[in-house]
This record gives sequence, C-alpha cells and structure tokens, in this order.
Amino acid sequence: MKKTILVLFILLTVLLGTACGDESGTENSTTSENSADSGAVSVPEPEEEKVSSEDSEESVESTESSEPEGIAYEMKQVRTQCGECDHKACDTLISTKADLDLFYETHNDYYSFDNAYGLDEEDTFKNLIADYDEAFFENHDLIIVAWESGSGSNNLKVEKIYFSDEGVRTLNAVIDEYNPNTFFDSETSQWYVTETCDIAQHFMCIAIDKAHKATDAVLKVTVK
Repeated sequence: MKKTILVLFILLTVLLGTACGDESGTENSTTSENSADSGAVSVPEPEEEKVSSEDSEESVESTESSEPEGIAYEMKQVRTQCGECDHKACDTLISTKADLDLFYETHNDYYSFDNAYGLDEEDTFKNLIADYDEAFFENHDLIIVAWESGSGSNNLKVEKIYFSDEGVRTLNAVIDEYNPNTFFDSETSQWYVTETCDIAQHFMCIAIDKAHKATDAVLKVTVK
C-alpha cells in the first residue's frame, strides 16, 4: 500500500514538472518574439518645412503695402484743337468754380473750347465742364489732364489715381494712351494698328472726393 502511494506521488511530480516546463517554454518563445519586434527600426518621414500663419500674413502685408491703394474717381474727356507752340495748357488741380473759370478763360482762345474737334457739335470742352458748378466743388476736386497726342486716333484712359509720399505728399494720376483701332489679319497672323496723321489735344476731367484733401498734395501726371 505504501509502495503504491509512493509510485503515484512520483508520477504526479513528473507530470507537474512537465507542465511547468511547457508553460515556461511558451513564455520564453513569446518574449523572444516580442524582442525581435522591438528590435525593428522605423525610418521617420522627412518633416515638411512649415510656415507659420504669422510669417504668411507678414508676407501678404509686405506685398500689399508695396502697391499703393487707388482712390475712387469719375472721369470725362474730350478732344480739342491743339494749342500754339508758345502756349500749352498744363495739368492742373482745380478746387473751386472760380479756378475752373480762370482755366477756361486762359486757354479758350488757343484750344477753341467752344468748338467741337469732331463731327459732334456738342462734343466740346465747354459742354464737358458745364456740370462742374459751385455745388460740385463743395464735395469734389477736379484734376484736369492736358495731353497732346501724335494721332487723333489715340485715346486716353485712367489706370490709377493714388496718393504717395515722395518727400512731399503727392497726388498721382497714371494715364494710359492707347489706340482702339486695331485689327487682326488672318493671312499674316498679325495685329495691325491704323492711325490718322492729325495731332489731337486731349483734356481729361477727373473728379475725386474733397475729403482726400488733394490741395495739400503736389499733382503728378504720368501718361504711359
């Protein structure tokens, strides 16, 4: 009886030892696999160069600040006879009705402000300025651009009116001279311009708001 119990005890001990060995082997195997995984080296992706929103805003502001802001205006123009060599009208800033009347009287005999340049008898400088009365000058100033063109076919348009600081406050009027009489020749695949040989005088009247205090600035007209 005692021998039987002893044998059973030995068998139980052997079985328990085998089971423990299997579990230990499993744990060692798992640990080994984890170690292998942990040994893998990941290559980081290259970081993109990031620009902060502040830098971006500063760049935009710098670009915008280099372009002067234009001001609102209303423009009318007319062509007249050319003046004489010893009498040329100058670009002028008009701030009162009296100043406009003086401009008209000073240059009328030389540019025939009462007469039309073309076929339309109503198309005169006199009619062009008829609406610029005392009530107008209460809220507006008037830039008069006088430009002699080498061809009566050419025309003028305003590109931009703006203020700048060039040592003194400056009112800039940038004007484009262009020829609308262009056509495309399909045979030569080229654009052509037709021009007349007459010399024409242009007068542009550009109205701006009096709130800009243009009389405190120097007028600078550029025709391109």
